[in-house]
Amino acid sequence: MDTQSLLRPFTYLLLAAGCLLAFLAALVPHFDAGHHLMVSVLLTGLLPYLVFGLALPYLRGWALMLPALLMVAVHAWLVLWQRFVAYQEYSDGMIYFVPLGLTVAATALLAWALHRSPCGTDG
Repeated sequence: MDTQSLLRPFTYLLLAAGCLLAFLAALVPHFDAGHHLMVSVLLTGLLPYLVFGLALPYLRGWALMLPALLMVAVHAWLVLWQRFVAYQEYSDGMIYFVPLGLTVAATALLAWALHRSPCGTDG
């Protein structure tokens, strides 16, 4: 197996890890109910991976894996910092702003991928 054939499954694993990060960020401790699922945090955290998933068929090689790796690394840093190190009930809003910024970046990547290889062509 060559490196190119391993990139796509590794990218799928990165996207699954990103979805797990979004779930970990959304599942917050609650003083009387154990844990509480914050749906807004979950949906905001899943949005960049949804948009990136739309670009997956049009990306190849390292253009496929590197943006996914960068997206998961930024999101992992955010979740570790906001949820586990300095948890203050997400009062500063970073848990919303950073995934929305990642979504904008993923949308730009999707536009680039569609321009490079339009729908219906092998490009």
